[in-house]
Amino acid sequence: MRDWLTSLRESSWDRGQQAFGELVFLRRILQPGDAWTAEQLGAFIDATATPDGMNERVGIAFAAVNLWNDRRYCGVATDALVGLCACSEAPVLQSIADLFRLNDPLPADSSGRRLLDAMIGHSVMRLPLGRTFVLRTLTTLVHTEPGRVSQLSGDIVEGWAARLISNAARHRFDMDELIDIAVTLQRCNPPYRAQGLDLFERLLAFEAYGVEEALVELDGRLARSAPQRSRRRRRSAT
Repeated sequence: MRDWLTSLRESSWDRGQQAFGELVFLRRILQPGDAWTAEQLGAFIDATATPDGMNERVGIAFAAVNLWNDRRYCGVATDALVGLCACSEAPVLQSIADLFRLNDPLPADSSGRRLLDAMIGHSVMRLPLGRTFVLRTLTTLVHTEPGRVSQLSGDIVEGWAARLISNAARHRFDMDELIDIAVTLQRCNPPYRAQGLDLFERLLAFEAYGVEEALVELDGRLARSAPQRSRRRRRSAT
């Protein structure tokens, strides 16, 4: 098997390296005691050790994402995905982001929080992932993980701003999810309420479509819900 996997990786097939990564991860799952497989997996997850191994990392990410929801393999899959978050290769991170499409809502358990923390720690969301379903999943997660969702949403906006997306391109993005997240955070207890305001301010600076209208509506709701002080009548002098 080792020789066959190596020949697959070194073949002229344009998907050979990606297939190698997928199969190495699957073999790690099925044969956890295989030292060679564990060594290969660890080497390719570490982008500094194998800088030319991007295609293999795509394969590992693809396999890990598709097995992550299986509780039998979630631990190994989480370890692999957390390690891959450290690379800055867009194809690899796009494959990891597919996790949000396959797991909506994303479980707010220890594995889910490890992945979110790795994405925050390595600023994954600041990169051009091109995955609109990420925001959809974050809107369902904001109620259980407001702090993490706030940081990830802020990273998305910062990434767009850093790439200086033009007004025309900016309006192609659906801003409704980010606005919904900001509104939900505003309704939470401190410190998440302040984080919601901060997200609103970032969207305003970014001139996000629809954010001004949402902020005006929110301000109106807050004003209507604020308790009114009753005025004390002044006694007339007698």
